[in-house]
Amino acid sequence: MRWQVVLFWVCVAAALACGAWVHVMFRVSETYHPMAAHGDLLHPLRLWSAAVPLAIAFASIAALVFWRRPLPSRLYVLGMWVMGIGVAFPYVVPPIDNGYKQVYWIGDKSYAIPWIYGPYNGQETPGGEYFLIRVSPHDLAPQYERPGHTIILGVYSTPQIHRGRNSLAETCTVPTPHGRFECRWTRNGVSYGASGERRHAPNDPKTFMAAVADMLDSFATDQNEGAFRSN
Repeated sequence: MRWQVVLFWVCVAAALACGAWVHVMFRVSETYHPMAAHGDLLHPLRLWSAAVPLAIAFASIAALVFWRRPLPSRLYVLGMWVMGIGVAFPYVVPPIDNGYKQVYWIGDKSYAIPWIYGPYNGQETPGGEYFLIRVSPHDLAPQYERPGHTIILGVYSTPQIHRGRNSLAETCTVPTPHGRFECRWTRNGVSYGASGERRHAPNDPKTFMAAVADMLDSFATDQNEGAFRSN
């Protein structure tokens, strides 16, 4: 038996085991970082990279059955190269941003938030009460662009939703009983909130709150523009 044949089937077994491991790891990552998965154009290909050695194995068996003679050595070598590329692909090829936006609803208003802000806790159908994002405390940059220390920003359906407190007044409290800063305010009928570690508290609360509200308002979809103009 030619050594290429033996090595080929050893590579098939190894590639299938590695592909299964990669699939599990990307499923776990998808659970903990769903927005990063949604925002990567190549995520489905990374997730199913195990299909490459599987397809090659089935193709090889089918060719042996129908041709009823040994395959050329160069085909086995080619198959091993393709399997190697398939196994390395999930880690070697960088993510490609597909511009994915997560749509969340606050009452009857919808917001399309770019995935790089890591939006969470929102409702994907009308009637939602709030959603949150994580940003840099220095320049409100998205979480996925600048990993590290973050602050939490949110849009709420009513002033009282945020931690169950009445936030009708425009206030920034430093520190809260939990040793954090917390800002709560309403503008043009929309309620906002911001919180984070005490050291990330804004030096100029009014400027900070205006910047946060402007950014969060920019996520509102076109169908909400009339509502914002009328307030």
